[in-house]
Amino acid sequence: MRDVCDLLVIGGNTVRVDRPTLDARLANGKAPDILIVSREKDFDKNIPLFNVENRKVFIEDNFSLLHSYKNIMIEGGSKMFELTKDIVDYHLCYVAPKMGGNSGFEKSEENFDILNIEKVDKDIIMWMKREL
Repeated sequence: MRDVCDLLVIGGNTVRVDRPTLDARLANGKAPDILIVSREKDFDKNIPLFNVENRKVFIEDNFSLLHSYKNIMIEGGSKMFELTKDIVDYHLCYVAPKMGGNSGFEKSEENFDILNIEKVDKDIIMWMKREL
């Protein structure tokens, strides 16, 4: 049994809209602790991620908790990327062959070294490291 990560970071709006569980049932491991980064602290406690056994859920408006964990996964789109780009070592990028959504990477000017590319069904999965 392997843990996917020790801490999973996610934005507050994603929690409110998607109402995720974010456990480790597919990896047969321990569910990671959760850091919800949000200015608004009020959440519906019936959202499944709040009811997973043996996990801590933190709601903070900053990333200072990251110093207490070693293996951290940050999930998000362009806004989360902008907030964390200076503290993240590696990026896992999923590219799906469809257009749409309500946010994008409009203002970011970043260069990456591509470490690995894999195609799964129609999606492309890239491991990247930001060039410094």
